[in-house]
Parts: sequence; C-alpha cells; structure tokens
Amino acid sequence: MIRADKALLGSDTMFKELVMRKIAKHSPVRPTRMFWSEKNQTLFFMESKLEREFALRCEFDPEVISYHCQPKPLEYKLPGETRKRRYTPDTIMRHSVFGVVVIEVKFKEDAEKPAIKSKHEHLKRLYAKKGASFIVLTEEEIRDEDLTKNLSNLYKFRRFPIEKKALKKLKKLFPKGGLLGEIIPFTGDDMWLSVLYQAIAHGYAKASLTRSLSPLTEWDWATEITSRNVGLSCSKSNSWKRCM
Repeated sequence: MIRADKALLGSDTMFKELVMRKIAKHSPVRPTRMFWSEKNQTLFFMESKLEREFALRCEFDPEVISYHCQPKPLEYKLPGETRKRRYTPDTIMRHSVFGVVVIEVKFKEDAEKPAIKSKHEHLKRLYAKKGASFIVLTEEEIRDEDLTKNLSNLYKFRRFPIEKKALKKLKKLFPKGGLLGEIIPFTGDDMWLSVLYQAIAHGYAKASLTRSLSPLTEWDWATEITSRNVGLSCSKSNSWKRCM
C-alpha cells in the first residue's frame, strides 16, 4: 500500500505517465460503454457495466482526487518468457490517502483462476516499482443494486450546479429535514423534490443511500456543506478500500 504522504509527492507526473492513452470508441474485443465524468470533465469509454458502477463510486468518493479509465498500457514480460505482453488497467486513480492506485475490475470467477492470479501478482510487483498500488476488484467489492441505482439517479443532479436561492428556500420550508415523501404534498410542486435530490447529490443534505430511496427515506441537512457528506451517506461504496 502506497500512502499519500509519500505517493502524492511525485504522483502528478507518475499519474500522467500512466494515463496517456485513448481507448477506441469501439473495442475490437468487447462492446464499449460511454460514461461522462463530471469529476474529470471528460468522456470515458468502458468495457463492462461493472467498470461503470465503480466509476460512479469514484465520482461520489471525496477521497478520489481524479481517475482515468482504460489508461496507457504497460508492457511487461512474465517470468520465463521472452515475448512482451501488454496490460491495460481498467482504472487508475489519484487517491488522497492511498496515492496512485491501478485497478483491475474483474468478476470473481475469473480473478480466482490460478493463471490470472499469478499474472496479477506479477503486475502488482511491477507497478510497485513505479510507486503505484495495484488491486483487483470484483463484484463483491463493487456491486450493490440499491446503491448503484441511487448513485445513478443522483448523478443526473450532480452534473449541474445547484441554485442557491432555491436551496435557501427549501431549508426554510424544511429546517429539520424529514421524509422524501413529505416534499410534494407540503409544497404542492415536484420541483422541490428535484431541489432536494440536487442538495443530496452535492452534499448539502444527506440520506442513507444503501437502501433504495423511497417516500419513507429520512433525510436531513448536512452540518457542514461539503461533497464529503455524500461519501459518508454511502459508506458501503468504499468497501473496495479493504483491498488496499
């Protein structure tokens, strides 16, 4: 594990060296998915739904400074081989705690195959020499149906700036928070529910995101206005950090 106090010192240059690659819009091997990253202000092309689900976690995780999907491939040789191989990570990120982290997203059934595990151990050593951590994430660390659904819905609101006047008025109407289902009956306008979703997406308000949002979902105002509150309200999204 590479801690931030060491890794971030030279991580800007290293991060740029590791991400200088553009993936083709149509992969010759797998179909690609498009994903607009608000955090990075760029369009990514991904090769699996699981990769997109992890990208959503990165968007809402305040400790992820930046990340890049399908970055520059690494040329390497396996022990006992003479031919060069090419490995392209699924994601590389700059993390405020762990520094530069190279991530392979794979289904557990494939990740546990002996040949794949041996390859990953070799890659882990190679990236360590470059000052980066290498981890493998499976559906066990990433996939959560309710959380993914909530983050996907909130991401639509996160991509646009919140109107401060509307936010201020909503705080006057509901100074102590309440239930999601109370918004429309009380205001008579579904616009205010959209304002609340935007407030949650931007960290001005908080609600538990590990269960599907419903009229009975409780919400409250954040004591400190920061996007970190969104990360705290979906702490299960950080389960991948156990792999560090």
